[in-house]
Amino acid sequence: MLTGSLSGGWALAATLVPQHSPQFAGVADWYRERYHSVMAMTLRLDKQETDALRQRAAREGRSMQDVARQAVRDYIDRTSKRELLDDVLGEEIPRYAEALRRLAE
Repeated sequence: MLTGSLSGGWALAATLVPQHSPQFAGVADWYRERYHSVMAMTLRLDKQETDALRQRAAREGRSMQDVARQAVRDYIDRTSKRELLDDVLGEEIPRYAEALRRLAE
């Protein structure tokens, strides 16, 4: 039987349990899913950024965390689309360079 404290005993137990041991199958997976499914981080903002975030959150009736997380998702989505377009254009424009040159004349 595994025992441990909340301060890290389960982490140690989960790493020491042999993956092939049938009696403990899934313990390490359970631990990872329970405690590492989301990542915590510290976001350091200056006073102006904090005030702006607080005001935006209050206007929308949302938490500052929700507003910041949405901003991160929006940024990743926007830049990912831009990178994809740049990649496609970087491949396709050279292929059609002659036709594009003729159309420009």
